[in-house]
Amino acid sequence: MKSKILGIFVGIIIVGGIIYAINWSTFALPVVYGDAEEEMVDDINVKLQGLVDNSNGLITEVSVEHTGSYYQVDIYLEENAWKGLDESDKQSFAKTTGAKAQKILPDSTIVDFYSAENGDIVVQGDVFGAYTIVH
Repeated sequence: MKSKILGIFVGIIIVGGIIYAINWSTFALPVVYGDAEEEMVDDINVKLQGLVDNSNGLITEVSVEHTGSYYQVDIYLEENAWKGLDESDKQSFAKTTGAKAQKILPDSTIVDFYSAENGDIVVQGDVFGAYTIVH
């Protein structure tokens, strides 16, 4: 009886260790890029920085993350400049800037816009390039 309980306990520990190792390995290991991938990442970062540089101060920062199935681009906007735009200008800016960001990345991309001051979402995008003005 003791050996059966001990066997079950050891099995649980082994399965738990395997699950822990899988979770740790997907989050803790660095991504290793080859030369071609590094050049692609550098090119993407330069082009995304171009969005910031050509926004007349409206965009303060752009971040990008690959989720495994698509890219998530977060664009941070200067709050007072954003509030100064009317609804039509906000929609136009979101569509134009979102389309530019989607063209920069080599896979499906969702672009969301946030307030740089408080982090609130101001425009929510989808993978098809539609944008909903939130604020």
